[in-house]
Amino acid sequence: MSANVSDGVGHERQAGTAPLVSVGVPVYNEERYLAATLDSLLAQDYRNIEVVICDNASTDETPRICAEYAARDARVRYHRNETNIGGINNFNRVFELASGEFFMWAAGHDVRHPAQISSCMKVLSEDNGVVLCYSQAVWVNESGEEVEDIHEYLDTRNVFEWKVRFNVVLWGLYSGAPVYGVFRSQALRQTSLFTQVVSPDMSLLIELSVMGRFAYIPEPRFHLRRLPNHGDWDAFVAKHFKKESSKSSAQSLYWRMMRELSRRVARHARTLPGKAFGVTFVIAAMLIKFRWMLEGLRSVKRDDPSRLPVKEFGATRGKVS
Repeated sequence: MSANVSDGVGHERQAGTAPLVSVGVPVYNEERYLAATLDSLLAQDYRNIEVVICDNASTDETPRICAEYAARDARVRYHRNETNIGGINNFNRVFELASGEFFMWAAGHDVRHPAQISSCMKVLSEDNGVVLCYSQAVWVNESGEEVEDIHEYLDTRNVFEWKVRFNVVLWGLYSGAPVYGVFRSQALRQTSLFTQVVSPDMSLLIELSVMGRFAYIPEPRFHLRRLPNHGDWDAFVAKHFKKESSKSSAQSLYWRMMRELSRRVARHARTLPGKAFGVTFVIAAMLIKFRWMLEGLRSVKRDDPSRLPVKEFGATRGKVS
C-alpha cells in the first residue's frame, strides 16, 4: 500500500504523485487577453494543476469566457463575486479558493512559457527551505512584443540567516514581478497576504523573505503585459483601494506602507533584538529607497499621471484585477 504525503494543513496525496499546483487568476473586465492567458496556463507541461478564476463582478465578456473554459477543461474552476470587492481583496479571495500544496497568481492578461511551472516545481521539490520560486520576467506591449527585460535577482537559496535574506529582498526588490512565481501554500497562509498599501506585492514578498528562501530561474518564462493605464495613479487607486477618485493623502499612504512593513517583519522575528533590527531597516528603506514614493505621490497632477515614477512602483501597479 502506498503511503500518503501531507502538506501540513490537512491535505494529503499519494506518495510518488506530483503535488497539485493551484493557479489563481483574479480578473475584472479582462475580455481582451483572458483567452491567451488561460491558454498559456492550460498548456503548461506540468499537468497536475487547477486553474481557479475569481471574477470580480466583471461587466464585459469575461464571465462568458470563463464559463466556456470551465466547461471545456475540468482543471478550470470559475467563481464570480456578487459585487466588486476591490482588486486587493480579489487577489486574496482567489488564494482562499485554492486547494493545492503550491500556489501561483496569474493576472488575466499575462502569458507564460509552457515550462514555467515545471521548472519552478523542480526547484521547490529539491529544496524544502525555498518558499518561492520565480523566473525572469519580460515586459511586453499590448501586441505581445517584448519591450524590456526584468532582471530581478533575489535568489537566497544559499542564505540561511533571515536578517540577510530580508535585506537582500528589501533593498533588491524593485518590480514586484516575483509575486507571480510559485509559492508554498503553507508559507503563504502564514503571511498577511495582500493588504491596503501602495505596494501590496512588495509588502508580501518582504514579509516572506523573513520566513524562507527565494529561488530565481534566469530564463525568461513569464511575459508581463504593460497595459495602457500603467502608471496612471487614478486607475491604480481605483483598482487597489476601490475608490472612484484618487483623494488619498500621499503622506497617509506613505506612512501606512512604513507601518505595514514594520508590522509584518516584527511579526515573524522571534526576538526583541530581531524585531528592532527589522523595523530599523524598514524605516531606513522607506527614507532612502522608497523616498520617491512620497515625493512622487505629492508631485502627481490629475491631468498628468505620467509624472509618477512608475518603474519602481511594483509590477502590480495598474494590474491588480
